[in-house]
Amino acid sequence: MKKVTLPGIALALLPMISFADNATPLPIGFADALNTGSLVLHSNHQLVERAKAPVLFSASAALESAEQTATITPRCPNTLNINTVYPLGGAQQGGSDCFHFKLDKPSKVYAFVMAQNAHTNVTLSLIRHNADDTLTAIGTSSNPAGADELVSSIEQQGDYYWLLEYVEADGSEFNFGVMTSERLDSHELNDSISASTILPDQLNRPVGNLDSILDIDHYAFEAKRGQDVLLKLVDPNNTEEFVLEHLEAGTWVEVPAKGKVITPTQDGEYQVARVRPNFNLPNNPTNAYQLTLGSNVASFSQHSVDPDHYVLRVPYAAESSPYMTTQTYQKLTWSMVLQDSTGHPVAGGQAFFIR
Repeated sequence: MKKVTLPGIALALLPMISFADNATPLPIGFADALNTGSLVLHSNHQLVERAKAPVLFSASAALESAEQTATITPRCPNTLNINTVYPLGGAQQGGSDCFHFKLDKPSKVYAFVMAQNAHTNVTLSLIRHNADDTLTAIGTSSNPAGADELVSSIEQQGDYYWLLEYVEADGSEFNFGVMTSERLDSHELNDSISASTILPDQLNRPVGNLDSILDIDHYAFEAKRGQDVLLKLVDPNNTEEFVLEHLEAGTWVEVPAKGKVITPTQDGEYQVARVRPNFNLPNNPTNAYQLTLGSNVASFSQHSVDPDHYVLRVPYAAESSPYMTTQTYQKLTWSMVLQDSTGHPVAGGQAFFIR
Protein backbone atom coordinates (compact mmCIF):
# COMPACT_ATOMS: atom_id res chain seq x y z
CA MET A 1 0.00 0.00 0.00
CA LYS A 2 1.38 3.39 -1.00
CA LYS A 3 1.17 6.16 1.59
CA VAL A 4 0.45 9.62 0.25
CA THR A 5 -0.37 12.90 1.90
CA LEU A 6 -2.64 15.88 1.76
CA PRO A 7 -2.00 19.04 3.75
CA GLY A 8 -2.75 17.90 7.30
CA ILE A 9 -4.32 14.59 6.21
CA ALA A 10 -2.81 11.14 5.76
CA LEU A 11 -4.12 9.12 2.83
CA ALA A 12 -3.73 5.56 1.64
CA LEU A 13 -3.75 4.82 -2.07
CA LEU A 14 -4.68 1.32 -3.24
CA PRO A 15 -5.05 2.47 -5.95
CA MET A 16 -7.70 5.07 -5.06
CA ILE A 17 -7.53 7.65 -2.30
CA SER A 18 -9.17 6.19 0.80
CA PHE A 19 -10.12 7.85 4.04
CA ALA A 20 -13.31 8.78 5.87
CA ASP A 21 -15.37 11.43 4.09
CA ASN A 22 -16.99 14.07 6.24
CA ALA A 23 -20.79 14.00 6.47
CA THR A 24 -22.12 16.62 4.04
CA PRO A 25 -25.64 17.91 4.76
CA LEU A 26 -28.07 17.54 1.88
CA PRO A 27 -28.82 20.94 0.31
CA ILE A 28 -31.86 22.69 1.74
CA GLY A 29 -34.84 22.32 -0.58
CA PHE A 30 -33.20 19.69 -2.81
CA ALA A 31 -36.29 17.46 -2.47
CA ASP A 32 -38.74 20.18 -3.53
CA ALA A 33 -38.63 18.92 -7.12
CA LEU A 34 -39.46 15.36 -6.02
CA ASN A 35 -42.91 13.90 -5.49
CA THR A 36 -44.26 13.48 -1.96
CA GLY A 37 -45.40 10.02 -0.91
CA SER A 38 -47.81 8.93 1.80
CA LEU A 39 -46.70 8.31 5.38
CA VAL A 40 -44.96 4.95 5.85
CA LEU A 41 -45.18 3.28 9.27
CA HIS A 42 -42.40 1.31 10.96
CA SER A 43 -42.98 -2.45 10.54
CA ASN A 44 -39.62 -3.83 11.78
CA HIS A 45 -39.21 -5.85 8.58
CA GLN A 46 -35.72 -7.30 8.16
CA LEU A 47 -33.96 -8.09 4.91
CA VAL A 48 -32.30 -11.51 5.04
CA GLU A 49 -30.37 -13.58 2.52
CA ARG A 50 -32.10 -16.79 1.51
CA ALA A 51 -30.08 -19.99 1.58
CA LYS A 52 -29.83 -21.61 -1.85
CA ALA A 53 -29.01 -25.22 -2.59
CA PRO A 54 -26.30 -25.71 -5.24
CA VAL A 55 -27.66 -26.57 -8.68
CA LEU A 56 -25.68 -28.36 -11.40
CA PHE A 57 -25.70 -26.53 -14.73
CA SER A 58 -28.17 -27.73 -17.31
CA ALA A 59 -30.29 -26.22 -20.05
CA SER A 60 -33.40 -26.54 -17.90
CA ALA A 61 -31.61 -24.85 -14.97
CA ALA A 62 -30.54 -21.98 -17.23
CA LEU A 63 -34.11 -21.57 -18.46
CA GLU A 64 -35.39 -21.63 -14.89
CA SER A 65 -32.84 -18.96 -13.92
CA ALA A 66 -33.97 -16.74 -16.80
CA GLU A 67 -37.58 -17.13 -15.70
CA GLN A 68 -36.61 -16.20 -12.12
CA THR A 69 -34.85 -13.09 -13.41
CA ALA A 70 -38.04 -11.95 -15.11
CA THR A 71 -40.20 -12.75 -12.06
CA ILE A 72 -38.14 -11.74 -9.02
CA THR A 73 -40.28 -11.68 -5.90
CA PRO A 74 -39.35 -8.68 -3.72
CA ARG A 75 -38.05 -9.59 -0.25
CA CYS A 76 -39.70 -6.52 1.31
CA PRO A 77 -43.49 -6.15 1.45
CA ASN A 78 -43.77 -2.53 0.26
CA THR A 79 -42.73 -1.32 -3.20
CA LEU A 80 -42.25 2.44 -3.33
CA ASN A 81 -41.68 4.90 -6.17
CA ILE A 82 -38.41 6.47 -7.22
CA ASN A 83 -37.99 10.27 -7.26
CA THR A 84 -40.36 10.49 -4.30
CA VAL A 85 -39.86 11.58 -0.69
CA TYR A 86 -41.57 9.40 1.91
CA PRO A 87 -42.12 10.32 5.57
CA LEU A 88 -41.63 7.41 7.99
CA GLY A 89 -43.01 7.37 11.51
CA GLY A 90 -42.88 5.11 14.55
CA ALA A 91 -39.28 3.90 14.24
CA GLN A 92 -37.92 2.31 17.41
CA GLN A 93 -34.33 1.89 18.57
CA GLY A 94 -32.86 -1.46 17.52
CA GLY A 95 -35.48 -2.00 14.82
CA SER A 96 -35.22 -1.87 11.04
CA ASP A 97 -37.30 -1.45 7.90
CA CYS A 98 -36.75 -2.41 4.29
CA PHE A 99 -38.54 -1.14 1.20
CA HIS A 100 -38.34 -2.18 -2.44
CA PHE A 101 -37.97 0.01 -5.54
CA LYS A 102 -37.42 -0.79 -9.19
CA LEU A 103 -35.26 0.82 -11.89
CA ASP A 104 -36.64 0.55 -15.42
CA LYS A 105 -33.42 1.79 -17.07
CA PRO A 106 -29.74 2.28 -16.16
CA SER A 107 -29.45 5.29 -13.85
CA LYS A 108 -27.39 7.01 -11.24
CA VAL A 109 -29.23 6.64 -7.94
CA TYR A 110 -29.10 8.74 -4.78
CA ALA A 111 -30.67 6.95 -1.81
CA PHE A 112 -31.12 9.35 1.09
CA VAL A 113 -32.41 9.85 4.63
CA MET A 114 -33.08 13.38 5.86
CA ALA A 115 -34.92 15.47 8.46
CA GLN A 116 -33.87 13.33 11.43
CA ASN A 117 -34.06 14.90 14.87
CA ALA A 118 -31.24 14.76 17.42
CA HIS A 119 -32.66 11.55 18.91
CA THR A 120 -32.87 9.68 15.60
CA ASN A 121 -29.87 7.93 14.08
CA VAL A 122 -30.65 5.90 10.96
CA THR A 123 -28.08 3.74 9.18
CA LEU A 124 -28.97 3.61 5.48
CA SER A 125 -27.94 0.75 3.18
CA LEU A 126 -28.65 0.34 -0.52
CA ILE A 127 -29.09 -3.29 -1.62
CA ARG A 128 -29.29 -4.84 -5.09
CA HIS A 129 -31.47 -7.91 -5.73
CA ASN A 130 -29.47 -9.91 -8.29
CA ALA A 131 -30.85 -11.99 -11.13
CA ASP A 132 -29.82 -15.21 -9.34
CA ASP A 133 -31.95 -14.18 -6.31
CA THR A 134 -28.94 -13.21 -4.19
CA LEU A 135 -28.41 -9.81 -2.57
CA THR A 136 -25.47 -7.41 -2.96
CA ALA A 137 -24.78 -4.51 -0.60
CA ILE A 138 -24.01 -1.45 -2.75
CA GLY A 139 -23.17 1.00 0.00
CA THR A 140 -23.93 2.16 3.54
CA SER A 141 -24.15 5.60 5.14
CA SER A 142 -23.92 5.88 8.93
CA ASN A 143 -23.43 9.43 10.20
CA PRO A 144 -23.98 10.76 13.75
CA ALA A 145 -27.50 11.24 15.08
CA GLY A 146 -29.47 13.92 13.28
CA ALA A 147 -27.15 14.03 10.25
CA ASP A 148 -28.32 13.26 6.72
CA GLU A 149 -27.46 9.96 5.03
CA LEU A 150 -26.67 9.50 1.33
CA VAL A 151 -25.59 6.53 -0.81
CA SER A 152 -24.99 7.10 -4.53
CA SER A 153 -24.20 4.58 -7.23
CA ILE A 154 -24.55 3.92 -10.96
CA GLU A 155 -26.87 0.95 -11.42
CA GLN A 156 -28.53 -1.11 -14.14
CA GLN A 157 -32.26 -1.69 -14.39
CA GLY A 158 -33.51 -4.11 -11.77
CA ASP A 159 -34.74 -4.46 -8.20
CA TYR A 160 -33.29 -2.63 -5.20
CA TYR A 161 -33.95 -2.05 -1.51
CA TRP A 162 -33.55 0.62 1.12
CA LEU A 163 -32.50 -0.97 4.41
CA LEU A 164 -33.06 1.38 7.36
CA GLU A 165 -31.56 0.34 10.69
CA TYR A 166 -32.32 2.39 13.79
CA VAL A 167 -29.31 2.93 16.04
CA GLU A 168 -31.39 5.52 17.89
CA ALA A 169 -35.05 6.39 17.40
CA ASP A 170 -37.88 7.94 19.41
CA GLY A 171 -40.70 7.41 16.91
CA SER A 172 -40.41 10.87 15.37
CA GLU A 173 -40.91 11.20 11.63
CA PHE A 174 -38.03 11.52 9.17
CA ASN A 175 -37.88 11.41 5.38
CA PHE A 176 -36.27 8.97 2.97
CA GLY A 177 -36.32 8.21 -0.74
CA VAL A 178 -34.26 7.75 -3.87
CA MET A 179 -33.56 10.22 -6.66
CA THR A 180 -32.39 9.05 -10.10
CA SER A 181 -30.54 10.68 -12.99
CA GLU A 182 -29.56 9.52 -16.48
CA ARG A 183 -27.29 12.43 -17.56
CA LEU A 184 -23.80 11.30 -16.53
CA ASP A 185 -20.33 12.50 -17.47
CA SER A 186 -17.33 10.27 -18.20
CA HIS A 187 -15.80 10.73 -14.72
CA GLU A 188 -18.60 9.13 -12.71
CA LEU A 189 -18.71 7.78 -10.10
CA ASN A 190 -16.67 10.41 -8.21
CA ASP A 191 -19.15 11.71 -5.65
CA SER A 192 -16.86 11.40 -2.62
CA ILE A 193 -13.22 12.02 -1.72
CA SER A 194 -12.55 8.28 -1.59
CA ALA A 195 -13.88 7.92 -5.16
CA SER A 196 -12.01 10.94 -6.57
CA THR A 197 -11.01 10.89 -10.23
CA ILE A 198 -7.19 10.58 -10.13
CA LEU A 199 -5.64 12.88 -12.74
CA PRO A 200 -2.28 12.15 -14.44
CA ASP A 201 1.01 14.04 -14.03
CA GLN A 202 0.33 16.90 -16.44
CA LEU A 203 -1.87 19.98 -16.79
CA ASN A 204 -5.36 18.46 -16.91
CA ARG A 205 -8.58 20.01 -18.21
CA PRO A 206 -11.40 17.53 -17.54
CA VAL A 207 -14.91 18.45 -18.69
CA GLY A 208 -17.91 17.35 -16.66
CA ASN A 209 -21.47 18.11 -15.64
CA LEU A 210 -23.54 17.83 -12.47
CA ASP A 211 -26.37 15.41 -13.16
CA SER A 212 -28.44 16.55 -10.16
CA ILE A 213 -28.43 18.92 -7.21
CA LEU A 214 -26.84 16.07 -5.20
CA ASP A 215 -23.99 15.42 -7.64
CA ILE A 216 -20.55 16.55 -6.43
CA ASP A 217 -17.52 15.74 -8.61
CA HIS A 218 -14.19 15.10 -6.84
CA TYR A 219 -10.74 15.18 -8.47
CA ALA A 220 -7.26 14.49 -7.07
CA PHE A 221 -3.82 15.38 -8.44
CA GLU A 222 -0.46 14.23 -7.06
CA ALA A 223 2.33 16.84 -7.13
CA LYS A 224 5.02 14.19 -7.54
CA ARG A 225 7.94 16.64 -7.52
CA GLY A 226 6.38 19.13 -5.13
CA GLN A 227 5.68 21.37 -8.12
CA ASP A 228 3.18 24.26 -8.02
CA VAL A 229 -0.36 23.21 -8.95
CA LEU A 230 -2.88 25.27 -10.92
CA LEU A 231 -6.56 25.02 -9.94
CA LYS A 232 -9.27 26.86 -11.85
CA LEU A 233 -12.84 26.41 -13.11
CA VAL A 234 -14.27 27.64 -16.41
CA ASP A 235 -18.05 27.99 -16.80
CA PRO A 236 -18.39 28.30 -20.60
CA ASN A 237 -22.02 29.43 -20.52
CA ASN A 238 -21.60 31.74 -17.50
CA THR A 239 -24.41 29.91 -15.70
CA GLU A 240 -22.96 30.41 -12.20
CA GLU A 241 -24.30 26.90 -11.45
CA PHE A 242 -20.89 25.55 -10.40
CA VAL A 243 -18.81 26.11 -7.27
CA LEU A 244 -15.14 25.02 -7.15
CA GLU A 245 -13.69 24.09 -3.75
CA HIS A 246 -10.23 23.00 -2.61
CA LEU A 247 -9.63 20.68 0.36
CA GLU A 248 -7.35 22.52 2.80
CA ALA A 249 -6.47 20.80 6.11
CA GLY A 250 -9.73 18.85 6.02
CA THR A 251 -11.93 21.86 5.20
CA TRP A 252 -13.48 22.74 1.85
CA VAL A 253 -12.49 26.28 0.80
CA GLU A 254 -14.10 28.00 -2.19
CA VAL A 255 -11.67 28.90 -4.99
CA PRO A 256 -11.99 32.42 -6.48
CA ALA A 257 -13.08 32.81 -10.09
CA LYS A 258 -9.54 33.69 -11.22
CA GLY A 259 -8.29 30.37 -9.83
CA LYS A 260 -5.30 29.77 -7.59
CA VAL A 261 -1.76 28.40 -7.67
CA ILE A 262 -1.04 25.93 -4.86
CA THR A 263 2.47 25.33 -3.50
CA PRO A 264 2.65 21.86 -1.88
CA THR A 265 4.55 21.39 1.37
CA GLN A 266 6.35 18.27 0.11
CA ASP A 267 6.85 15.97 -2.86
CA GLY A 268 4.01 13.56 -3.55
CA GLU A 269 1.36 15.68 -1.87
CA TYR A 270 -2.16 15.25 -3.23
CA GLN A 271 -4.38 18.21 -4.00
CA VAL A 272 -8.10 17.38 -3.92
CA ALA A 273 -10.77 19.60 -5.45
CA ARG A 274 -14.48 19.26 -5.99
CA VAL A 275 -17.10 20.87 -8.20
CA ARG A 276 -20.48 21.14 -6.51
CA PRO A 277 -23.78 22.77 -7.47
CA ASN A 278 -24.59 26.34 -6.55
CA PHE A 279 -27.47 25.48 -4.24
CA ASN A 280 -29.04 28.90 -4.84
CA LEU A 281 -29.71 28.10 -8.51
CA PRO A 282 -31.64 25.34 -10.31
CA ASN A 283 -29.53 22.45 -11.56
CA ASN A 284 -29.30 21.93 -15.33
CA PRO A 285 -27.49 18.68 -16.25
CA THR A 286 -27.02 19.82 -19.86
CA ASN A 287 -24.57 22.54 -18.80
CA ALA A 288 -20.89 21.60 -18.60
CA TYR A 289 -17.85 22.93 -16.76
CA GLN A 290 -14.12 22.70 -17.50
CA LEU A 291 -11.78 22.15 -14.58
CA THR A 292 -8.06 22.95 -14.72
CA LEU A 293 -6.03 20.91 -12.22
CA GLY A 294 -2.39 19.93 -12.64
CA SER A 295 1.17 21.20 -12.99
CA ASN A 296 1.30 24.97 -13.33
CA VAL A 297 3.40 26.31 -16.24
CA ALA A 298 6.05 28.48 -14.56
CA SER A 299 8.65 28.92 -17.31
CA PHE A 300 9.79 27.77 -20.74
CA SER A 301 13.04 26.72 -22.41
CA GLN A 302 14.43 25.77 -25.83
CA HIS A 303 12.52 28.60 -27.48
CA SER A 304 12.91 28.51 -31.26
CA VAL A 305 11.38 30.30 -34.26
CA ASP A 306 12.31 28.87 -37.66
CA PRO A 307 11.05 30.51 -40.91
CA ASP A 308 11.15 29.16 -44.45
CA HIS A 309 14.67 28.12 -45.41
CA TYR A 310 14.49 29.74 -48.85
CA VAL A 311 13.31 33.23 -47.88
CA LEU A 312 15.57 36.00 -49.21
CA ARG A 313 15.73 38.62 -46.47
CA VAL A 314 15.88 42.23 -47.63
CA PRO A 315 17.61 44.47 -45.06
CA TYR A 316 17.36 48.23 -44.71
CA ALA A 317 21.03 48.25 -45.60
CA ALA A 318 22.20 45.95 -48.30
CA GLU A 319 24.06 43.43 -46.15
CA SER A 320 23.00 43.91 -42.54
CA SER A 321 20.04 43.67 -40.22
CA PRO A 322 17.52 44.83 -39.12
CA TYR A 323 15.60 43.24 -41.92
CA MET A 324 12.44 44.69 -43.40
CA THR A 325 9.47 44.02 -41.11
CA THR A 326 7.00 43.75 -43.98
CA GLN A 327 8.34 40.42 -45.20
CA THR A 328 5.92 37.48 -45.06
CA TYR A 329 6.41 33.74 -44.74
CA GLN A 330 4.28 30.88 -45.93
CA LYS A 331 5.52 28.68 -43.09
CA LEU A 332 6.85 29.54 -39.63
CA THR A 333 7.84 26.88 -37.07
CA TRP A 334 7.62 28.03 -33.45
CA SER A 335 8.52 25.72 -30.56
CA MET A 336 9.33 25.77 -26.87
CA VAL A 337 9.33 23.47 -23.84
CA LEU A 338 6.89 24.48 -21.09
CA GLN A 339 8.15 23.76 -17.57
CA ASP A 340 6.70 23.50 -14.08
CA SER A 341 8.21 25.17 -11.01
CA THR A 342 10.85 22.41 -10.77
CA GLY A 343 11.92 22.71 -14.42
CA HIS A 344 10.15 19.50 -15.46
CA PRO A 345 8.30 19.56 -18.82
CA VAL A 346 4.53 20.02 -18.51
CA ALA A 347 2.47 17.73 -20.71
CA GLY A 348 -0.89 19.26 -21.57
CA GLY A 349 0.41 22.83 -21.27
CA GLN A 350 -0.50 25.35 -23.96
CA ALA A 351 1.39 28.31 -25.44
CA PHE A 352 -0.33 30.89 -27.64
CA PHE A 353 1.24 32.85 -30.51
CA ILE A 354 -0.17 36.39 -30.43
CA ARG A 355 0.03 38.31 -33.69
